[in-house]
Amino acid sequence: MTTAMSTQTCIFCSYQFQPGRRGEDVISNWYAKRAGYPDCFVVTGTADASGTVTPSQPRKSQTPAAQEFRLDRVCRSDGTGHQGCNDGWMSTVERTAMPFVTGLMDGTPALLDAAAIEVIATWAQLKAITYDALCDTPVLAPAIAHTFYKTRPLATVGVTIGSFDGQSRAEVTLARQRGTAPIELASQPGPVAVARVTMVFHHLVLSVVAVGGDRLPIAMFVPNGMDELTSIWPAFSTAAAPVDWPPPVQLTRETLAQFF
Repeated sequence: MTTAMSTQTCIFCSYQFQPGRRGEDVISNWYAKRAGYPDCFVVTGTADASGTVTPSQPRKSQTPAAQEFRLDRVCRSDGTGHQGCNDGWMSTVERTAMPFVTGLMDGTPALLDAAAIEVIATWAQLKAITYDALCDTPVLAPAIAHTFYKTRPLATVGVTIGSFDGQSRAEVTLARQRGTAPIELASQPGPVAVARVTMVFHHLVLSVVAVGGDRLPIAMFVPNGMDELTSIWPAFSTAAAPVDWPPPVQLTRETLAQFF
């Protein structure tokens, strides 16, 4: 008697596949290799309304790309003709983004044009979706991953960058926040749900924000006119001026929390 093997559903393309193969690293494997697999704390958690992060299972690790930071609900090519997500378009996103984001992570000054911004925004959204899906209680709607599979980067998901005074490449922080905006619409009464995933890689801070139900333009929820953070996505004009990196003011441990 043959026992049917259990299957999993890819969170991006909904393909049914057999588990057991390597999944998507929340902290990219190439970044872990650059960091030298240090003996460090990788801090994860959920931020409350004040920006305070409550760590969830903080632990020391020899590698930021440990199994607990790997999402296995992502399909791979399996010999049936199916082009897997993990070793297909997701690998392309990683390879394309690496030369852009490594400079930002190291704090190297740069002028980011429209093409670079789109690459960075795509990578940031992919990492945010992957990390959130790995957590027990996701704050992002499942539909975001499905839509991202078809169209990326998502114009309805904002991306903000900032510079942090990180002392080591080993400093990685992953935090999520779910809250509500004190805004009510006559057509849809009630507060608007807002979810944010913030990731810190050495000097680079990436903040990804989504609004529940797309009830309001994402532009209302990304910072403007701030010295510490720069909104890079969505691009409100194809003729938008290039973005200077790093921002004029660097975030510190004391000031970073307010932007979670």
